[in-house]
Amino acid sequence: MRIVLRGARVIDSGQGLDDVCDVSISGDLIEGVGRDLPLDGADVRDCRGMILTPGLIDGHVHVYEDVGFTGIDPDILGVGSAVTTVVDAGSAGAASFAGLRRYVMSRARTNVLAFLHVATNKMGMGLHEYGSERAIDEGAIERVVEANRDKILGLKLRANVWHGDPAKHPILRARAVAENLRLPLMVHIGHRPEDGEGEAAPIRDVVKMLRPGDIVTHLFTAHPGGLLDAGGQLQPDVREAYAAGLRFDVGHGLYNMSFDTAARVLDQGIEPHSISTDGHKMARRRLVYDLPTTMAKMLNLGFSLPQLVRKATYETAASLGRPDLVHGIAAGRPALLSVLQLRDDEWLAEDSTGKKMPAQQRLVPVLSVRGSQITEAQPAEI
Repeated sequence: MRIVLRGARVIDSGQGLDDVCDVSISGDLIEGVGRDLPLDGADVRDCRGMILTPGLIDGHVHVYEDVGFTGIDPDILGVGSAVTTVVDAGSAGAASFAGLRRYVMSRARTNVLAFLHVATNKMGMGLHEYGSERAIDEGAIERVVEANRDKILGLKLRANVWHGDPAKHPILRARAVAENLRLPLMVHIGHRPEDGEGEAAPIRDVVKMLRPGDIVTHLFTAHPGGLLDAGGQLQPDVREAYAAGLRFDVGHGLYNMSFDTAARVLDQGIEPHSISTDGHKMARRRLVYDLPTTMAKMLNLGFSLPQLVRKATYETAASLGRPDLVHGIAAGRPALLSVLQLRDDEWLAEDSTGKKMPAQQRLVPVLSVRGSQITEAQPAEI
């Protein structure tokens, strides 16, 4: 079956594309890209007035469905939101990853990948992962990663309260095993009072423990442990780590997106490399909803649509160490595509602190394309 996506604005910085054209698909490959492609015998999808991009990647979600209180069906945040790849960020540890692979990844229409949590018994989302030094089993992590290299992209942990030996801080231990495995490490920053007594690891200490290519998620958090000091200035060493190649991710979530923090961080020259939702069951119902909505909020913070598309495709793939996840929109390439609609629509974008910001445009998911599999999106009710 030949498919033609007709008349969309095609945005693909990797191919130097930002133009209105047709994209034809045959089997699992893109057959052609151009104006007025032949329509005879094709399944024609009218995409005029829409945006067509390389397949979007949501690099921070929680999709261990029915494990913990928050895991969600990956196809809701994935193909149902015009996203072709989602990355579970630490819902499973070494002892529980097999279930994530068997019961979630294998059944999803979305491409589901993962960061493995360093806490061995991690299941779903939760706090107090590092109750003792025995909570991390480096040998088990290495065994599970080596058996699942096709699905595990890196390791994940929180820069949470730690009362043990500083020389055995979980970040240091995670970094050591990540180095052995040649994988990036993703670290959650921002410490809510509900996360337990004590203080989060100061960001200056966190960035010193990380390597270029590692990922800090929740860069716009307003909670202690974030990028800014009490005066709204970047904490020491953040700028140097950013310049040296540390990667920064939005990780919106219910608790870690502050418009005020975002404005101050952006004004001081730090911007996210990747845009992600930290989406899960509860975040689907309010505040976050899906990746296109998070992208629309970033539009209102001053980014252009082509910038956001690049960050949600090529730059996210680079952070994940998997540039092959984005093939680009060109003849002969695998057909991994997202279709969105940019609507002129006044709405109130809300952050995690309750602040509401008037917005003039909304991004709505329309279709996801994975070869001949086309899925009509089911936009969240906002």
